[in-house]
Amino acid sequence: MVNRAFVSLLRLTEIQDVLHQFASLETITLFGFSYLPPFLHPQILSQLATDVSMKHTTKALDEGFPLFINPMIESEHDGPCIDASVLLTVPVVPDKNAFCTIEYLAPLKFNVSNKCYTGPVTQTNLVLLTCSNSRHILTTELLNKC
Repeated sequence: MVNRAFVSLLRLTEIQDVLHQFASLETITLFGFSYLPPFLHPQILSQLATDVSMKHTTKALDEGFPLFINPMIESEHDGPCIDASVLLTVPVVPDKNAFCTIEYLAPLKFNVSNKCYTGPVTQTNLVLLTCSNSRHILTTELLNKC
């Protein structure tokens, strides 16, 4: 009897944890596998593997890039079972050079022998955008408009 009660409590805790993870997902705009319950990873990867155009997307997700966008989640908890429907939007990554990195540039100040030096960047609103074939310095305002 005690074992049955303990197993029921453990199962309830697992269900509450999964529901909590789903609830927190709905507040995130962009996320990766690390935010999903682990039992969903192989199911999503098997679905993506059936589409040849998603091979670079699958690799990017495996490497930790946050590519899932605005999930729609519907869950029902009925007794010992939980039914969840998750609709994820995933962009197609056309090739391995499709990613750009964003680096926020900040003024550099350092002190050597009680003498202060300032680096070449004096503005606080600059961003370095590096893509496979180009590099651009933009203002944060312009980047936010994109």
